[in-house]
Amino acid sequence: MVSKGKGMQRAKAVILPGPGTPRYEVPIDGNLVVEFGQPYGFLFEYETGGGSVTVEGKSVQVVGKGGEIYDRFYNCVPVVEASVRKKGGKRASASVSMRPVVDNQGVADHGWAAMWKPLDGTIEGRFDEVEVQLAEKKNKLFGKVTSDWK
Repeated sequence: MVSKGKGMQRAKAVILPGPGTPRYEVPIDGNLVVEFGQPYGFLFEYETGGGSVTVEGKSVQVVGKGGEIYDRFYNCVPVVEASVRKKGGKRASASVSMRPVVDNQGVADHGWAAMWKPLDGTIEGRFDEVEVQLAEKKNKLFGKVTSDWK
């Protein structure tokens, strides 16, 4: 687990191995240096169809430089801006803000799992082949987080 702050203001997340996380063998009576942390990016899934692009909020995870995944966000759920561009383009053509559930009505509508992830973000428009990027300017725990275009 990684955390920052004190008491009720503490921001924390669980650290998990990711699909690209290597296995390490620590030598007997030895040390092993493992690098992880910044720069951070996002792992996520999205669907296209019906004149829209939908980023699945439940798929959003923060990934560190060592391939480690950060999940189960408490008091630091990513509030991401999902941007869409034409495949191979240089600039985003549309975007949507993906926010987490913040009240009891949101929990009733979306379930408890929505407390740890942003809600789905849908961008309406005429899209053929697209690339999507997620970005957050300043997360309480991770600072600036930006994904690659995918």
